[in-house]
Amino acid sequence: MNLSQPPFAIIPRQSAAAAVDMVEVFAAIDPLPDKVSQSFDAVAQCPSVNESTPPLAAGRRLAQAIDRGEGTGRVNFYHNAQHFCEVLLCAHFLSLWTDLAADARLEIVLAALMHDFHHDGYPNGPIPFRLERQAIHQATPFLLEAGIPEKQQRRLSALILATEIVHGLPIVRACYTHHIANAPLPALPVAAPEMTALAQYSIATQQTLILCEADVLPSVGLTIEHAICLQDKLSLESSVPLQKEDKLRFISEIFPGFVIGVFFQPNVERLYQFLRSRPNDVSTS
Repeated sequence: MNLSQPPFAIIPRQSAAAAVDMVEVFAAIDPLPDKVSQSFDAVAQCPSVNESTPPLAAGRRLAQAIDRGEGTGRVNFYHNAQHFCEVLLCAHFLSLWTDLAADARLEIVLAALMHDFHHDGYPNGPIPFRLERQAIHQATPFLLEAGIPEKQQRRLSALILATEIVHGLPIVRACYTHHIANAPLPALPVAAPEMTALAQYSIATQQTLILCEADVLPSVGLTIEHAICLQDKLSLESSVPLQKEDKLRFISEIFPGFVIGVFFQPNVERLYQFLRSRPNDVSTS
């Protein structure tokens, strides 16, 4: 996998073409037995990544574990090894878009591997951050084994907790606005004290917003076909039928649009208009 050329190279005003190329890469890696390791190694081979850095060792061990089938709970149709790869590669792309330093990019990619580790296929339900806490707990041994210091562990935890889209993402966006526009800081959730790092450290806030947007990008910001396919997989995983209204509601009410990944916002609008024009059954078959 070569990440030095499109689609993993920035071409301004070419979001539709980049999206098609990215989906083709996702399809190519889907049947690979070691897809997570290959994806992580491709990112790790990018220039300026220090081979001796602890996040690199942690990421490699975690990717190997996921490739062995660890961390996906029951047979998940959506939160599986392919999802880890797609979020990891999207996070890498968005990190390049913002021109982050190599060590900051590597932290985001490691967090992408951690964020849904041991996902059980069910929503958080009445317990905020239930799945995110579970992911942190299950991934922590990999961090300790690699020698990642406690401060960096807490920063990684903040990144992962932020991917809780109902309670985490609004805090991240508000903190980001605070750092770039001096807006007031939001009240941080009691259930996620690690997120105080976002109020104190602007780069961590940028990293976290990248991870949150990378988590959503395959579902709404690439191609229409891929977005519908992922919704079908999520429906199978949760055993809850999802219709076009559910995707429209997600776009208009839950996910407020890209900030870092504004490059892909036209694709979101294209998906939204397509769904509005379709009958209730959004299947492409």
